[in-house]
This record gives sequence, structure tokens and C-alpha cells, in this order.
Amino acid sequence: MKETKWQISPCDNIPRDFFEQINNITKRKKSDYLAKLLWGRGIRDEEKLREFLDNNSYQPSPASEFGREIKSALIRLKKARDEEEKVAIWGNVYGDAITTTCLLWEGLKPFFPDKSQWSYYFPDNLTEFSGLNSHGIDLLKKKGVTLIIVADTGSSNLAEINYAQTLAMDMIIIDHHILLDERPPVVSFLNPLNFAENHPFYTFSGVAIAYKLLEALYQQFPAIFSQPLTDFLDLVVIGLLTEVTELKGDSRYLVKLGIEYLRNTKRIGLETLLKLCQQNGDRPMDISQGIIKRINAISYIHSSTDFAFQLLTTKNGDLGKKLAEKAEKANLNLKELQNEIYKQAEKKIQELDLSTTAVIILTDNRWEKNILASVANIISKKYTLPTILLSTKDSFNQDNLIIAKGYGSSINNVNLYELIINQRDLFQSFIKYSNTIEVSLPLENIELFRDSINQQIKSKINWDYLPSIIPIDLMLTVRELGEKLWQELSLIEPCCLNNSAPKLLIKNAWFSKPENVNHSDKYGQKIKYIKTYFTIYDESSKSHGFDGIWWEHYPSEINPDYRYDVVVELDYNAKIKDYYIRIIALKLAVENQVEKKVNLSSSIIDNRCQKSLLINNNSTNILLNKCPLQWVEVTKKYEEAIASQRSLILSYNHHNKNDVEELWKDFLGIIKYLVEKNHIIEIEKLLTKLSISELTLECILNAIEDIGIIYEKINNKIMFKQTKSFFESEVYIKTKNCFEDIINQENLQKTYFYKVPVNILESEMNKKTDYSS
Repeated sequence: MKETKWQISPCDNIPRDFFEQINNITKRKKSDYLAKLLWGRGIRDEEKLREFLDNNSYQPSPASEFGREIKSALIRLKKARDEEEKVAIWGNVYGDAITTTCLLWEGLKPFFPDKSQWSYYFPDNLTEFSGLNSHGIDLLKKKGVTLIIVADTGSSNLAEINYAQTLAMDMIIIDHHILLDERPPVVSFLNPLNFAENHPFYTFSGVAIAYKLLEALYQQFPAIFSQPLTDFLDLVVIGLLTEVTELKGDSRYLVKLGIEYLRNTKRIGLETLLKLCQQNGDRPMDISQGIIKRINAISYIHSSTDFAFQLLTTKNGDLGKKLAEKAEKANLNLKELQNEIYKQAEKKIQELDLSTTAVIILTDNRWEKNILASVANIISKKYTLPTILLSTKDSFNQDNLIIAKGYGSSINNVNLYELIINQRDLFQSFIKYSNTIEVSLPLENIELFRDSINQQIKSKINWDYLPSIIPIDLMLTVRELGEKLWQELSLIEPCCLNNSAPKLLIKNAWFSKPENVNHSDKYGQKIKYIKTYFTIYDESSKSHGFDGIWWEHYPSEINPDYRYDVVVELDYNAKIKDYYIRIIALKLAVENQVEKKVNLSSSIIDNRCQKSLLINNNSTNILLNKCPLQWVEVTKKYEEAIASQRSLILSYNHHNKNDVEELWKDFLGIIKYLVEKNHIIEIEKLLTKLSISELTLECILNAIEDIGIIYEKINNKIMFKQTKSFFESEVYIKTKNCFEDIINQENLQKTYFYKVPVNILESEMNKKTDYSS
């Protein structure tokens, strides 16, 4: 995995009038935390501050900014209405596209009062590609459709657009994912990428474009529409926050305006989903974590083309509640399927040499294609590498070739779509969704594509530049966490790609009661969330800690005896009406690394004997060239030597902690592979892989017996067996700590001494169960 760096935003030397400026805009007596955060993020101009913090002062741009494109759309829609043409929305059941489809369906319905005129079409998410395809176009042609409104896709489907033209079918395309050099030959092409980057529409998603189209219709034909335009803002909020994109200009304005409409939505299905989010501790206003995951889960699990559509549009209260509860259950089932695919993918990753890998590409014939997007996203974040997951399950084309289909997730500003465009001849189809791509290609082309894309990335960028960076906004104490801080920091919402949730650093903290609590849903089914609950303390709050959660981590990863530096986000749980923190990252505090139990003994050596010594100048041995006259001469030198060695160890452990942890993971990974395959390995080969000595290996082998891993030596080879089905957390931590101590001992001796003192390693060997020393 690539290195993760913590980058603290500058919040010193802030002018006093900047604090006063923030207080005036927010109408608060004191907003010091908020002021420091905004200063650190570079939001300092008064006009920008007012736009950012006070939505009422923002002046949204009119729909007419789309110019001739929106005029052409209005003219074509009026023609279809007047001539009673059949019109269809080409939709999609995922993310921004489903909200765009629902908004167009409800918003344009009064414009086409004859029900036979008005329909929608969703591609089959199992058999069809999500974008435009000839099969769907043929189906709509048979129904007599002459105008297709394409929701949230279509910009790159030139072949399909040309095919529709041959059938005398017009198109209005609403899309924001990509802009080709050539404008598609359509009636209207509403794509915000046509604007300059500083335009207020530039960061629009599909649903925001659709909203502006409705706004233009409302203005030109006010007598036709009676429903307030603001009734659609709950859909706009979901669609905009679903996209992993920036919120600027009108995008941010619409989200801030629409949050209250979402909280008080009149859609029964959506209202029920919000309550279910709160009951399970998800953040409903964090759309990607709450609502949209449940909406997407419906299509992933049930493969339904209109389940999500019905959930968001139904006026039937009972049906809305039933569909929302079904979505909740689908979300729980989806988590299990994702975990299974994730585990299978992890096994494949263990066989890769990540040091030479620029992009992870994995293929399997068991995977469900629809679930791969979320898993690819998880893996790309974990390894900070672009990731593409492909499935060949039940997949053939007309030439009986095996076709791999799946999704890729970009990270670290690596644009997968651009790289794929350069190899378009290898693909059957591909489409871009923000930082995700959907692809399909013949199985036989994968190796060629893998070699090509790795070469492209490595030739374009210095691969070593890709450490994952966690930007830290504020350094705080545990005492400062709570309601007052939350009220200040929540003023920057809505959070998004260019305005992330505030990251807070708490230094030298410790934890109590880390535990994983199993929950059950209303059906009695266990919710298999991996999350650790804890209480955090520091010197500011020794007796009154603050509660928190660490998602996707186990209690065994926190040692209550250690102190940590922790990056967290503060949040509010509406269900229990209380505040809590989420861990984003943590590492051992500096003082902890000095406390590592290493040999700090020093020797007083009479250097007048001129004997050859097995030491070097970095040793803490005290060399006496003349006889001391006072005892204080010896004790002073001894104290200086101990301080020097402590400093040496502090520096050493600070730089090698991550390496040792990675070595522990590698060691367990090797054992797991050998046990599963029932293989043996040459001892020399194992020593080479781990870069350790034979004596160190003996110490480690004795230590790991306590977690149920035993071994048998056969000549110069070794075989492992596992006697326990799982690791007990407390024993696991002690064993891991012992492993780290042993490796640190060897590394330290290798680095700073000519010979490794055998007695130190032997003492570790004898500590079979006493890991505390």
C-alpha cells in the first residue's frame, strides 16, 4: 500500500478582522473554529465567504445560460406536445441517473397530459450496457417513440445516436460525464462541460440540468404547470450529492436550498428511507452513505429495472413504506455480497507485486457485475491505486467470445477514462460516471490492456508521487468536542469533493472499552457491519471521555495501553440525539514509540586496555580513556548515553513502524496461503522473503503458537498448520506486539551494531506467553 501522509492546514497568524468578518456573516458571537478552518482552506475573500456561508446572498443563474441548446429543447418538446408524438425518457436505475429520470417523469407529465404519449425505458442492468444501446432503441421504435430524452448519459454514444437518426428518432441529451471534441448530432445537447470551469453551472450533475430544463419550461408555459418547482428539490439534493464531484456555484446553492425539502419530503418511500438511515446509525444527509446506497442496493440485489423508480415516485403510502423496507433489507444483503467479493479480490491482490503495479485489474467468473463498482471503490481507497474489477459470469457476445464486464474506480487524479480512450480498440463499450467507469471487453484482451495501461500510467507520472494525503483542518483536544464545535463546523455543509467534512487531529490520546457490538434489523437478521465502538480520552479530559466509532475496523486494532494521534470527524446521531466522532486514521503517538520494550542497557568499558571491541560509535557503551576521579563523572556520562539511545530508538521506531506492520501482514499472508494450499516452503526462501535471520525466525515461530499457528520442519523446509479458526483479539495483539519487538530488535542491531547480541533474541525466545516484557 502507498504511504499515507497527514497534512495540517495553516491556521496561524490569522488577522483579527477575519474572525470578525466570519462572526458578522454567520451572526454568531464567536466562530473561531470555523474561521481557522476556512482560513486554512484558503476561503478568505469576503464575497466568496458570503456566498459560501449565506445561501440567501447567492444569486442563481437563469436556465437561459444554456443558450441555443435549451431553446432547441423547448421548441422540440412543444412540437412533440402539439403533434401528440410519443416521447420516452431513457433512464438508469443508479445514482444521479435515477433521480434525473424521476424528476423528468414527474416534471414533464403535465406537459404531456395524454398518458399514451409519455413513457420511460431502463436498460436491463444484467444483460444491457447502462448507456444507449441499439436493442433499447429498437424497442422504443416499435412503440412509436419519435423523441428520446436521455437522462445522465449519451454524450459518447455517437454510433447509437446515428443509428436512432436512421430510424427518424430525435434525442435531447442531458449528461455531464464527458465532452467529446465532436458535438453529438442531436436536437439538444445539455452538457455543463461546455461552460468554462468558473461558470456556476460547470459542476452540475444530470438532475441539476433536468431541473433547469423544467425551470425554463415553467417560465415559458406557466399556465400548464401548477405544482411548485421546489417540490423536486428533494430529488435534486440526492442526485447532486450522489455524484463524487465538486459543489460550486448553482450546484452548492441548490443543495443548500434543497436540504430542508429533503428533510421534510412528501415522498413516502424517501421519508421511510430517511428514518431507516437514522435507525441504523447511517448519516441520512450524507447521501452516499445513507439514501443512495439503499436505492442502488435495490437494483444490485433484485435486478429490477423500475423498483427504485417506483420507490421515489409512488403516491401510495403502503407501497412506499414496503419498498423502502425492502431497500433496507437489500442494503444489508448487499453488504454481505460486497464483503464476499472483497475477500476474494484480496486473495488475488496478495498474489500481485504491488511495487510494480500502477493499476489493479482483477477478473473472476463468480462475481456479480453490478456489485463491482462499490468494491472497486473500496479497494482503490485501501491501496491508493486505480482499480478495475471484471466479471465473466454468464457473459458471451454473438461471436461466442467471453466478454468481461465490470467497473473501475479512479483515485489520486488518475483519469482511467482517458487511459481507456487511448485503448478503445480493445473494448466493446465503456462509459464514465464521475470517478467510476463501466467497461466491457473480450477476455482475451485483458492482458494486453493491463500491460498497456500500466505502461501509460508509469510513463505519464512519477509513480512515487502517489501517497494518499489526509488534509487536517484543526488540532483539538477531547474537551473541545461536542455541540458547540458541531454547530460551528456544520455551517460549511453540504460537504462534498471540494468541501470535505472537517478533519480534526487529537494528539496523544488513549482509548477505553473498544468493542464490536452486533446489531439486528427489525426482521431479526444480524447486521454484519464491521465497526468498533470506543471512548477516547486525552490530558484535557482524563475522566470524561468522548464516544466514537471506527468503521471497517476491529477492536483488536486499538491497544488501550497505548497512546495515539488520531484524525477524526465529528458528527451527530439523530436517533440517540448525541454527538460522536468517527476515526479516519490513527497512528502511535511519539511517546509510545519510546516506550517500546527494547534493551536500553549500557556498559562502562575501560578503553585503556586497547582490546578489539564488537561495538561501533553509535553504541551507548561508555568509553573511559582515563580513570574517573569522581563518581558523578561516570553517572553523568551514563545518563547522557541513555538519553542518546532513547533518541536513537525514537527516531528509528518512528521511521520503521509502518514497515514492521506491513511485514506482519506479509508474514500472516504467506502462512495463510501455505495453509490453504497445503504447501511447504524452503526456510531459506522464507528468510529471504521476510529479510530476517534464522534466529529471529525461531523467536517468531515460538510466539505465533499462541494464536494457533504451529509448524513442522522437514529437512530444510517448513510446513504450517492452523489449529484455531479465528484469532482471539487479546492474544492476537500480544503476539503482534511481540513480533514487532523482535523485528525492531533485529533491525536496530543490524543498523547500529556490528553484531546482534544473541542474548537479547534468546530472551525473546523464552518469552512464550509473557509478551508484556
